[in-house]
Amino acid sequence: EPEHLQRHVLPVTDATVGTSAVLRLDDGARAAFDVFRGVTLRPEQVSVKVIDARGPVDEDVPAPDQLERKGFPVEASHSPPTERTTVRATVENYDAAVLLGQYVEPMPRFEFTDGVAGSLQLTLGADFDLFLLVPRDLEDVDIMARAALPIPDGFEAAAPPALGATALTGDGPRNPVPVRAGEVSPMQLVRAIDGRPPDGQRCD
Repeated sequence: EPEHLQRHVLPVTDATVGTSAVLRLDDGARAAFDVFRGVTLRPEQVSVKVIDARGPVDEDVPAPDQLERKGFPVEASHSPPTERTTVRATVENYDAAVLLGQYVEPMPRFEFTDGVAGSLQLTLGADFDLFLLVPRDLEDVDIMARAALPIPDGFEAAAPPALGATALTGDGPRNPVPVRAGEVSPMQLVRAIDGRPPDGQRCD
């Protein structure tokens, strides 16, 4: 129905190219296009507290500055050395944590707590290598992050799966993605749509 259509207006400015009057897209137009691309978050929307716990390192550009160049607003600090690189966030910040994890090499450990959403915390451990130029595949990060979500009472916790590994049962391969506790993320990909075929048509 026409009344159910959702309209999007692109922000533009008047401009002149040669002798022609044209409209140029504003920077804000990217957010409108993101709706159709399926992009729900961008780095500039995710504030990160970076805690450098690697110990002495020799690098031309400090790691927090490298992450800032990816678009993330960064607040940097230092702490005593630790081994593992870890992303800490609240459950409400799940999607932001997954987005951050797409840029960290190697895959970080995830820790989630219940509470009010706030800035993400990224602790760089001795195992930290670099921030990826091209973000890691969303599904790979989602698998690891989902396994770290708090488990409600009455549910059994599952161990984080190994990347690229498929667990086997007596009946054959099992889906390596653990059942996720909590609400379904807006970042979750839709793989199938249930529905009925048009009248007079059949689905094989």
